Amino acid sequence: ETDLRELMVCARRFWHYLVPLLAGALTGIYLTGLIPEKLFTASLGLFALSYSLITLIRSEWFDRLAVRCFTHGGLVQGITGLFSGIIYGATNTGVQIVAYLDSKDLEQKHFTGMIALSILGVSLVRLVAATNLGYFRGIADIQASLLMAAAGVFSVFAGRKLSMKLEEDKVAVAARLLLGFIGLRLTASGLGIV
Repeated sequence: ETDLRELMVCARRFWHYLVPLLAGALTGIYLTGLIPEKLFTASLGLFALSYSLITLIRSEWFDRLAVRCFTHGGLVQGITGLFSGIIYGATNTGVQIVAYLDSKDLEQKHFTGMIALSILGVSLVRLVAATNLGYFRGIADIQASLLMAAAGVFSVFAGRKLSMKLEEDKVAVAARLLLGFIGLRLTASGLGIV
């Protein structure tokens, strides 16, 4: 199980990613409505689909790109966090967060902890910003949003429990196929097909 101590280890290791992620989420929610939603959705879908296919194939080219772009600290991690946050803040879609953390080849408990920290943190930032911007019509909307955030965190932990009972390779393939399906769905939605 991921406990508070392990979450703190994750936070210290990835603070270069988490702090800009939260700042990006705040920026993204303020950009809502200024970004063409259909284009943004289709682009995010193509990113998720491409990432899924590339990681399923796992080419030498991708491995070199991952080593170069997805470093553990510093500027690249901060830029990745900022853009991931902007996308999440503007669209409430966390595919790019999952893809980035997946590229880090973290132990399952650290991957789960980082997903929980990222999604919960960004969801709280979005909740506060959306409330200040008047996006919620009443307390029922805020309660529904909190319930959805809790369901997301619960899903991460339930998925981890399930994945512990299955072979790691099969879980990785299933996760990438699911990410590819999400990418297809986002692309189709952005293009107005569904």
